[in-house]
Amino acid sequence: FSYGGHFFAAVDGTDIRIFRTYTCEEVVVLKAHTGKVTSLHWSQDDSALFSSGIDGSVYKFGVRQWSKLIEHTQKGCNYTSVQGCPSDDGKTGSFAFAVGSDRRIKKITKTEATESPELIISVAQLACSAERKLLFGGSTNGFITVTPMDMSAGVVYVSNCHEGRCTGMRLSADGKYLFTISEDGTMAM
Repeated sequence: FSYGGHFFAAVDGTDIRIFRTYTCEEVVVLKAHTGKVTSLHWSQDDSALFSSGIDGSVYKFGVRQWSKLIEHTQKGCNYTSVQGCPSDDGKTGSFAFAVGSDRRIKKITKTEATESPELIISVAQLACSAERKLLFGGSTNGFITVTPMDMSAGVVYVSNCHEGRCTGMRLSADGKYLFTISEDGTMAM
């Protein structure tokens, strides 16, 4: 669901279907990925929708025209999570962080993609703090990692929260609490 609640997005294989929440009217079908879509994230002001897929692609779609604003493809990398983040100047959804099978976190902008050093833990999910300082990662074996948003120091904190793969993570609206869920059926706060 979008932050305002007026849209929701559903994945249909390689397509992303956008609906109006209150009427269930289909607004648009976004056809950009060539492989299964694995992650969706709305920008906090609902002006953009980010997607990632096993085809090695990350997209940012503008909500006004539903056009592609950012397009990034890396062959051989199956992306598992994408997180749109505001830039330092406060423009929501100016860039995205994505993580995939190559065990690197990528910061993707309209013009470039920079990547972290290879991580020792395979990260499957991402969440970024509202203050644009920390990036949280949920690993394939239940660990939660914390990395500075500039990725300069690598992983600075690791905590074991789950017995299985982290399948979702979100920060509370006030940014004080991180909620994670796992395929083992547990939720951690």
